[in-house]
Amino acid sequence: MINTDEKIEKGLNPVFDEEDLQALCAYDAFLDKHHEEISANLREGLKDDPVLGPIISSQTEEERQEQEEISRRLQKAAIQEGEWEQYTNLLRAQAIGYAKAGLGFSDWVRVVMLYRDYALEFIKTKSHESIETILEIVDGQNKLIDYALNVIGSSFIDELREKYERKSQQLELALSVGKIGVWDWDMKENHIVWDETMYKLYDLKKSEFKNKYEDFEKRVHPDDREKVSNAVTRSIENREDFTSEFRVIHRDGSLHYLTGRGKIIYGDDGFPIRITGINMVITEIKQAEERLEKFNEELEKQVNVRTKELRESNKELEDFSYTVSHDLRAPIRAINGFSTVLDRKLDGRLDEQEQHYLSAILDNVSQMGHLIDDLLEFSRVGRIENRFVDYDMNLLVEQVFKAQTQTHGSEEISFNLDPLPNVFSDREMIKIVWNNLIENAIKYSRDKGKITISISGEELSGKVIYKVEDNGVGFEMEYVHKVFGIFQRLHDKEDIEGTGVGLAIVHRIVQRHGGEVWAESKLGKGSTFYFSIPKNT
Repeated sequence: MINTDEKIEKGLNPVFDEEDLQALCAYDAFLDKHHEEISANLREGLKDDPVLGPIISSQTEEERQEQEEISRRLQKAAIQEGEWEQYTNLLRAQAIGYAKAGLGFSDWVRVVMLYRDYALEFIKTKSHESIETILEIVDGQNKLIDYALNVIGSSFIDELREKYERKSQQLELALSVGKIGVWDWDMKENHIVWDETMYKLYDLKKSEFKNKYEDFEKRVHPDDREKVSNAVTRSIENREDFTSEFRVIHRDGSLHYLTGRGKIIYGDDGFPIRITGINMVITEIKQAEERLEKFNEELEKQVNVRTKELRESNKELEDFSYTVSHDLRAPIRAINGFSTVLDRKLDGRLDEQEQHYLSAILDNVSQMGHLIDDLLEFSRVGRIENRFVDYDMNLLVEQVFKAQTQTHGSEEISFNLDPLPNVFSDREMIKIVWNNLIENAIKYSRDKGKITISISGEELSGKVIYKVEDNGVGFEMEYVHKVFGIFQRLHDKEDIEGTGVGLAIVHRIVQRHGGEVWAESKLGKGSTFYFSIPKNT
């Protein structure tokens, strides 16, 4: 991680190694393709924001385009040509300008994080690069965001420090309104005198302070006492002005940061006899520094989590690409082959063999259509944002079962539904879970004559567990690890139709709710499918 303050002092040129620059260039190339669309999504997402919405709406289209063009041009020059000074100055100017307009550092963080999330979504869904390149793009994005936020954060701190310096220059005015406390310490007599403001800074009554150094020391945070004592000793030994920063605790338990500065006065014998100085509140500056440090730590954690998610997502994409190349190639070849045969043999009538060819074409097209639909559904549930609501789980299951029996018939189905506990979750996504589980229970129980399906649920250890039991064909438990994998089938599709995607969709939806899915079964004796959702999702 770059120490932005240090680099700015040395010429506004951050130090990136070759691997860092390669990642930044990969991210720069990605922005060339998608920056405009990501920015458009960002503006749309922020238009109703109470703080940022008015700023966005106040800009004309020409102003916005000009600002984005300048920012992108300087960003590219920094990455490609090492011209970081102009880009850094732009970030600092924007931070200070918006700060004066009332924009806080947390608002900047929110904008940058939202932009990152939109970019990550593009990377995961629209990038057709290898997983190594995708991870490199993400790494480059994280490095640029880390640098930009450090610059912006340091700019906010610099702005606060400038305010602090201006207050110091207006000391007389500050004293008159109680902004700065003045103290005087007679070192020979060990007697300290405070002005009225000092008592306010330390949240003390005059009767509670005994005017001794030791009494002052008691008011300093225990962890900072040695630091203040050492600062006094160092100032005397080096014959320099006293300066120190420390914390004090008020009656209500709140923590406040003070800075102390003093001028040492020496006697004719060269020994110190008095220190006169001031105390000033710097809580705002310190809190800003702490927030920036905590933010960087949290950002690093989030990057690690997102990187892991991205790796897992790309593993799924690899499986998807492999399967598409296998499962969809055969129907496409069938269409092409049979169409060629028909074109060659058709002479105005269809004989029995030609009719067979045509039927085969239609069957393969239908199979391919179902497969593509399921693939799109699998992809969709991984991209859309969860919308958690309260709803009646029993009513939802009844609606799903009714819809299923309109397709499959209900005459031969014994359906047992126990009272189900409700759980705060995405109703539309959970509906898809129930739809797939109930459809499977019916489909894999057809050969049993009388189909029996039982659904129940319970609350256990902070989560709600639901289960769907059937008396269908079942499967051997040694293959249970394949049940929720995409395109994994435990039965021939000639015997039981399907694409092998439904249970993979169930797994993905439940996983996005923070839950788990599992199954128990015995060949010829039926199956039980379970899924859990945390109670406090």
